[in-house]
Amino acid sequence: MAHRLILGAAALIAVAGLTTACGKSASSAKEGDCLDNGGMMADLNKTKIVACDSAKAKYRVSAILGPNRKQDCPKGGMFTFSWQADGKTICILPVKK
Repeated sequence: MAHRLILGAAALIAVAGLTTACGKSASSAKEGDCLDNGGMMADLNKTKIVACDSAKAKYRVSAILGPNRKQDCPKGGMFTFSWQADGKTICILPVKK
């Protein structure tokens, strides 16, 4: 019985963590997070973190690098895009579905 309660609590914490990350601004994204397109990819403020299995997921963060390191972003797919936010370079690639 106690084992089930512990597993249930762990599952709840994991889901809460995923839910908390989703919907946050792309500037707080971590490597592996997925992003919607926010209407315009150039507007980081409108681009949000979404679940990677969501239909809204258009891009995946491929790397977080230091400032002004766009040239070091991983290459792949049709394009590589990056933003400068909070002193870091956020590299993204299209989500493969």
